[in-house]
Amino acid sequence: MSRRIILFLGVLAGLARVLYLLFAIPNYIPDKDADQYMQLARAFSNGDGLSIQWPFAYVHPSAFRPPLYPALLGSLFSATGSSVIYAQILNIAIGIGVVLLCALLANQIWRREAGIVAGGIAALSPALIANDTTVLSEPLALLLLLATWWYLVRSRPLLAAISLGLLMLTKPSAQLLALFLIAWVVWQFGWRRALRFSAVTLLVILPWIIRNELLIGEPTLNTSNGFNVSARYSEFSNHGRDFADAYSDNRFDPYVYLAGDDAAWDKALLKLGTTNFRAHPEVVLNVTKRNFLAWFELDYGQNQLAEKFDGRNVEVRNNTFWLIWPITIIGTIGLVLTLRRRGALLILGSAVLLMATSLFSIVAPRLRSPFDLAMYLGCGGAWALWRVRKDPTALASLRDKRRDPLAPSAQSAASPPESSSPRFWPVIGALLVFIFCSSYLLRERVISDARSGVSKSIESTAMETKRLQSEYPVTRANALEFNPTTGITALENLDRELHLNAPRLGGSEGATASRAALAVSESLVEARVLGAQIAFVAIESDRRGVPFSLAAVRKRYMNTTLASNAGLPSFDALLSGKAIQDARDAIRKAHDSLSSSN
Repeated sequence: MSRRIILFLGVLAGLARVLYLLFAIPNYIPDKDADQYMQLARAFSNGDGLSIQWPFAYVHPSAFRPPLYPALLGSLFSATGSSVIYAQILNIAIGIGVVLLCALLANQIWRREAGIVAGGIAALSPALIANDTTVLSEPLALLLLLATWWYLVRSRPLLAAISLGLLMLTKPSAQLLALFLIAWVVWQFGWRRALRFSAVTLLVILPWIIRNELLIGEPTLNTSNGFNVSARYSEFSNHGRDFADAYSDNRFDPYVYLAGDDAAWDKALLKLGTTNFRAHPEVVLNVTKRNFLAWFELDYGQNQLAEKFDGRNVEVRNNTFWLIWPITIIGTIGLVLTLRRRGALLILGSAVLLMATSLFSIVAPRLRSPFDLAMYLGCGGAWALWRVRKDPTALASLRDKRRDPLAPSAQSAASPPESSSPRFWPVIGALLVFIFCSSYLLRERVISDARSGVSKSIESTAMETKRLQSEYPVTRANALEFNPTTGITALENLDRELHLNAPRLGGSEGATASRAALAVSESLVEARVLGAQIAFVAIESDRRGVPFSLAAVRKRYMNTTLASNAGLPSFDALLSGKAIQDARDAIRKAHDSLSSSN
């Protein structure tokens, strides 16, 4: 594949992602999984290792999330600061790499036309674009999955083992894929090379397992299995029809005391799910049925909430979700008709296994991305078959299992020969310049928005409150009944109160009172940002029936986009020195006022 094609695909992918970031999610704030990755990355950059204050606990070493992505993100934060925009730029760069490697792999398995089609679809795929512009580990996982396939197709199993080990340190679902790939290596290369493949993979993941044994007390890759199993199979899941979130569902409150111990929490939730599963095995059918409908977008509403939590633009999704149907059909045809080629069989087998893993556990659009990527490759294969449909020799060559993809005859007569393999340094240089310019422009825009659009913080908090109430519309056990309208009204009242009091407290006396009351600078931005976090935590505390937590306010404040990009002081700095008591009194007063208005 020529350098021009590679450069074109890279620029196309980068442009599509930057446009989505600028116009589809300009006010993106990490939430749920993305928020956890940000916490882990910030702790890593501060020298605290992979530690997190989740769920409902003090900061502690955690294995709930695999280490590679937060460690990579934390390393970036050490050099650039912990702004969300830098995390998004990193994922865009990784996403461009995914597009290029997808094109090269399709070219390797089939022919050049297949690479162009597969790379073009990946570059413009709304699903991949949405993944690459949020703070999630999917882009890195896709890059490592493609690298594993690439090295196996090129008969480099040891390098594939390294990629697989890194993939297992990025996505827990790769553990079952590892068993399939070991069997694949046995089939293709024999037992001896398979043993070496397994040994290298184990060496890559072993330090993480040892770390978890020493710090958590469990030699495991991750401690999220119990959370996932209980979400779908526990007695609280309505026989598999609902997603029971052990973090936010009050019925899991008896297990909150274990939240500081990852291993104990994981085991308790796993036991909760498996106990109900053994008593009601029919729950498996309910789970797989609902997940199958969600996977192929046959039940449109199931994925809506997950899309909001992941920070995607729902309007874009509403207009593009149907693309999965033609792409899946064409991609499957392309892979099935070329199954004799070991690369096609490898990709299809991996995709089916990863899909089955999700169907029995949790399905979300972003978790479908490995399957989507396999279908993009299959579309490239289908196009290659279509192009040579009238050439029996070329058609037989594409479908012949004896054809060595590394041989000089790999390209058919219909494809022009290339004198040498492409040199990537000019392409890499151009992409780095593009990414640098994009990051500068995006950073300037974010800072401008943060300083001029202060009210967006309150608006996003109100929207988040509405979203929480749509998820929990009824009173739960041991929780106070919460009226969404009342809560949002109280939030707006607090916002207006801050607006009215700021001018009223003008001058030196007003500035002193503002600093003492809210422990922030004279900037109204800081007061409103902190006030929004106080209000949100107070509302959520009332809804959950849990004590008002200063630590929860700290978490909300530190993870807001405004606090990250507008140069606001840290929460601890705000609550330090002689103003700490006044600040705590102000927080308590705001909470009491909010509670009374409710």
